[in-house]
Amino acid sequence: MCAITEPHDGLPYDYDQIRVFTWNIKKHRYETAYREHGLNGILPVTMTHESFDKEGDLPVFILRVKDDSGNVSERKYKLNTPIVRRVLAPGEQKEASKRATSHRQR
Repeated sequence: MCAITEPHDGLPYDYDQIRVFTWNIKKHRYETAYREHGLNGILPVTMTHESFDKEGDLPVFILRVKDDSGNVSERKYKLNTPIVRRVLAPGEQKEASKRATSHRQR
């Protein structure tokens, strides 16, 4: 997992995108499993394992992200190789993607 940002000083966040790579055994190379842009991420990123009922014990990473008001929240993701999925907290709803909610103007 890589937390990335453009090399500029004085930014109000530590990273603005993440990329998760997995190893493809058949092709003997790393491949992008997940990417997310437009984050206001704050370090540290936590990596651990968690038990999921049917899937078993999986790697998990937690991002700390600032919203527009400056409030920091945590986002949890699980890696069930090669798939990365967001783990929603009880009562949490999935956010609509910016691309899905924006409309093209002609």
